[in-house]
Amino acid sequence: LINEFNHINSQITSFYNSNVSVKIWENNMRFNVSGTMCYEKPKCFRFKVRTLIGLEMDFGSNDNLFWYWSRRDVHPGLYYASYEDYHKTRLKTPFNPVFMRESLGLDQIDVSDAEITENEKCVIVTWQKISATNQKVLYSMFLNKSTKRMDGIVISSVSGQILASCETTYENNLPKKILYDWQEEQRSLI
Repeated sequence: LINEFNHINSQITSFYNSNVSVKIWENNMRFNVSGTMCYEKPKCFRFKVRTLIGLEMDFGSNDNLFWYWSRRDVHPGLYYASYEDYHKTRLKTPFNPVFMRESLGLDQIDVSDAEITENEKCVIVTWQKISATNQKVLYSMFLNKSTKRMDGIVISSVSGQILASCETTYENNLPKKILYDWQEEQRSLI
């Protein structure tokens, strides 16, 4: 299954959607906004969210660094770091462009240092990683046996507490809808 998944993804070099419909749930309120998302492999990613008054958020990455900017941040500014300094950024998962890029399910899977388990529906590939807040986390990707696509990702503490997750659905082999649930921030986004 992993080889089939990797073969499908090797045929996809870029993804672009200029008309992303975004729904955000925060503090028991729902907001509808729009955005654009583009990804050129291996690391060039950009997700911009707009409202009627202008740009609200800009997440992105390139070959050397990744960044985050939000108009409504308590401490406004453009935050960026090199990949080598990822674990020093203290960037929380909801604002993590690397996680958002990976949630598209378009990358190839490297199983070195991974634990592979399965159930009737999925093959689960789990890595132990260091988060942006310098904590050990379990990063689990769920590959659907029948669709050959990724059902989602779960990031949890080593004790099993879910910190963030995403569920991805596809049209053909490209992402159609992604549901993000950031437990630690009590935020959701579709």
